[in-house]
Amino acid sequence: MLQQSELQNLLKLEQTLYKKLGRRCFLFISPLTTQPEFLDFAKWLGKPLLSKYKKPEIKKLIDAYIKSLLKYQKEFPPAFVLEFEKDNLHKLTLSFLYAQNIFQQLRWHRALPELATYSLEFFIPPIEENERVGLKPDDFKLKRTMVLDLPFALLKDENGEFDLGATVKQEKNYHLIKSKLAFAAKAPTSTGHLFNRLLDYPERALFTTNHADFVESLAQDLSQVLFDIVMAFSYMQLQTGTPVKEVIKNSVSFLQDKIKRGQLEELLVFRTDKETPLDLYVLKELASLREAKTYLKESTLKDYYSHVFKSLEKHIMEGFVFPGGFYGIKIRESTKMEREYNASEYLISLSPVLENGKIFAEIKEHYLIRLSDDSMRALIYASTGGLEQEEYFL
Repeated sequence: MLQQSELQNLLKLEQTLYKKLGRRCFLFISPLTTQPEFLDFAKWLGKPLLSKYKKPEIKKLIDAYIKSLLKYQKEFPPAFVLEFEKDNLHKLTLSFLYAQNIFQQLRWHRALPELATYSLEFFIPPIEENERVGLKPDDFKLKRTMVLDLPFALLKDENGEFDLGATVKQEKNYHLIKSKLAFAAKAPTSTGHLFNRLLDYPERALFTTNHADFVESLAQDLSQVLFDIVMAFSYMQLQTGTPVKEVIKNSVSFLQDKIKRGQLEELLVFRTDKETPLDLYVLKELASLREAKTYLKESTLKDYYSHVFKSLEKHIMEGFVFPGGFYGIKIRESTKMEREYNASEYLISLSPVLENGKIFAEIKEHYLIRLSDDSMRALIYASTGGLEQEEYFL
């Protein structure tokens, strides 16, 4: 295991090399990349590298960099593309790229526990040979149609890797993944409606106008939160065999009854491994705003808190938080064929729930479980030490 002092020395060495060699000699290489243009870039990199290597000072730095990192080669095997193209590259170029890639992987794994968050991406399964009849070439092209970030629903283990067991257990209790997928189609309308309600506050018009971004973010968050609460209540009924129409009717009655009794604030929100009453959840959001905007008066936020709950009551009474349908899901490991096709280890299969409450398993949608885009960008930055690279081979 790399010690902190050794890591700092390697970072200084890499930064020195970066200044002396230039970004042209640095490439970010994912362990999974198979991009054919990589070889062109690697050969292109070799020319300035070999030229500068002739200088004794630079030769000493490069040799030290390679020697310090190649000893971790067993722990962090070089990317497939490096092994595949090794006979086509000069020995020095190959060793330098090996060292870079090992250092990138090492930093990636150190940063993963803190930076990893996971998302779902709509996935079209591979087409079997007997299914290809009559299809045109364009029919085989995958189009990225929908990506949903689920940091609270797709859990990670202590190493930052996706935790299948913990996610399955949590989903059984709180149904957050099914809720997010069911809400995706309703989100623009529901969120837009709540945003307009939260923004429409003449008594504090200056506050809402100057903090419209916060209000929009709050609307997005709370519209999903309310939907999660409804879905959790609904799935409890579905699991007892209650028909869908009755489930929806009961869900409407459940929330409207909470409003009539003045108990909306007591509804529990599940996030980050704990349940929080809705009133504390909203107060926390407003407290975060005040920490960032210290000029805000407590009386302003107190008034706006009341406005938020009046808006939520109207939002619920007008039917913006009730589902149009329900789903059954299976969170599983990818098959060998699926893994070769998309490089994701885990998938979610989604099937509709019929009116009688039973899952129609013959119809399925599939979603890849993968690192979110924001997480990927942060990890690439961490892996490269913040140094701008000539090319990113993902």
